[in-house]
Amino acid sequence: QRFLYLNDDVMFGNDVYPDDFWKLDGTQYFYPSWEPPKCFEGCPNNWLHDGYCDAACNHEECDWDGGDCVDADGNNVGSGHRSGSGSGGSGGESKQQTQ
Repeated sequence: QRFLYLNDDVMFGNDVYPDDFWKLDGTQYFYPSWEPPKCFEGCPNNWLHDGYCDAACNHEECDWDGGDCVDADGNNVGSGHRSGSGSGGSGGESKQQTQ
């Protein structure tokens, strides 16, 4: 069973359907009102924990690119490493920053 909690000052300008809020796997969509702050200048949030160790995100503040830049023992493996998780690019591939 699912429900939506809305403040009393919410108005929808278009028709609203359940799949506007929930994905097929049961998780929910998140629509922030503002851009979440970046963990480090030059590291877009969508690069974190994408399976590729990005140099721009390989900082303690970004949790070493969301864990993409550390091995199973917790050692920093350096930029360009392809981890086993996420859906990022392959090793040696460059990314274009989109904001």
